[in-house]
Parts: sequence; C-alpha cells; structure tokens
Amino acid sequence: MANPRGRRDRRATRARKPLLLGALLSLIVWASAQEVMAASVADEVGDGIRKALVKVYVSSQAPSEVEPWHAGAISSATGSGCVIAGRRIVTAAHVVARHTYLKVRRHGETRKHDARVLFISHEVDLALLTVDDPGFFEGVEPLGLGPLPTTQSRVTVLGFPMGGDTLSLTTGVVSRVEHVQYSHSGGEFLAIQVDAAVNAGNSGGPVVADGQMVGVAIQSKGDAQNISRLVPTPVVRRFLDAWSTERTTGCRCSASAGRRSRTRP
Repeated sequence: MANPRGRRDRRATRARKPLLLGALLSLIVWASAQEVMAASVADEVGDGIRKALVKVYVSSQAPSEVEPWHAGAISSATGSGCVIAGRRIVTAAHVVARHTYLKVRRHGETRKHDARVLFISHEVDLALLTVDDPGFFEGVEPLGLGPLPTTQSRVTVLGFPMGGDTLSLTTGVVSRVEHVQYSHSGGEFLAIQVDAAVNAGNSGGPVVADGQMVGVAIQSKGDAQNISRLVPTPVVRRFLDAWSTERTTGCRCSASAGRRSRTRP
C-alpha cells in the first residue's frame, strides 16, 4: 500500500518548485538591474569628474562652552569637495569650521596639499578653498554648475565617507525641492532632498547629474534612513557671487540674501 504521507510530501515538493524558480528568476533580474545601474553610473561619472574630487582633512579646536577662556579639545575629521573654475574648491562650511589644520588630496593621488579658506558662509553651509601649489590643479577639469534638478530625476552623490579612503558613488532620486532648516546655521534656505545616504565624510561632496554638479551634500535627516539634503546650485551661485563682490568691492554680502554691510578696515 502506498504511503499517503509520502504522496503529500511529493506534492508539496512539486508545488514549491515553481515558487523557488520564480524567486531565483527575480533574483537574477534584480542582479542584472543592479549591474546595468552600476554601468550607467560609471558611464555618467567619468574620469574627468572623478579627477575633480577632493578629500578634505581637518583638525579643529572649538572653544570650551563651560570655560570659554580655555581652548577646547582638538578634533580631527574628513570631508569631501570638488574643484570648480578659477582654481577653487567647494566644500561644506561645517567641515572646515574653526580649523587649525587643513589639507586636501585629489582622488587617485596620495599626496596631501596645504589648503586655505578663501570665503565661508555659515548661513548656507558652504566654503571656498584654494591650494597655492599650482601643480595641484594640473590635469583637472573643473566641475561645472548645472541647473536645479526636477523631482524624480536621478542624481549621484560622490565623496569619501568614513570607513574607507576610496571614492564612493551613491545614486538617488530627487524627492523634494523646498525650503528647509540647515542644521549648521539654523536658517531656512532652498534645499534638495534625495533618497541617498550622506554619511560622515560625504559632507561637502558634489552631487552630479548629466555630468554637472547640481548640489553639495551637507546633511542627512536624523530621524529617517537614506534621506539627505543638498545645497542646490542656485544657492551655490549666490555664494560665489557674494565672494566675488566682497573680493572686488570690499562689501560683505550675505550668501543667501541681498543684505550687505561695509567691512571695517
């Protein structure tokens, strides 16, 4: 006599085979999609863009809040940045705030170069650096500023997050473009929200689309995963205009508004 339990086991095994086959096919499709996306990102972020990437090395010393007459402890951190026109480097203000030591290293190189701050806006969390050694900029094609991206457009976040020394590329989609509070200054300014992680060390790095920079990574939303905010290029342009005006006229301009005041001699 046939074993009823054995027949049930065989039927259950036959029923599971299509499910396992479907799961395997789904896994293959997902892996293929990831390969296609990775290849697309690699094509979009070519060697020219990669050469413009910079890792920022900083030591800073904040005054003691309890005993302000005593110097605070020295801390070290890293950030990211990129070369733009005019032998300049854009990064985040909070990366270089109160720095006592500042060096930069180009992607793909080992040598660190002394850098200095040309202009900084804590309002919009942006800083402009330069390197006096002209050889630092040789062979680098500056990254251009692109337009404000639209929602649902795909972007790539580039930088040097903590935990490694190589360039990291993370893709994401623009979910919002709106005024939000910048954590560094507490002011509300235009920002881009994307569903890509901006980890420690990524701050100041460029976000690119179609071969151009469309934003600067500055912060992640603390109560949510993979929600990050960027300074958009209209604010970056205003920041660069403020630096140009101060340099040529001696007037200190706000990087976020039209207020200006004459600097003291």
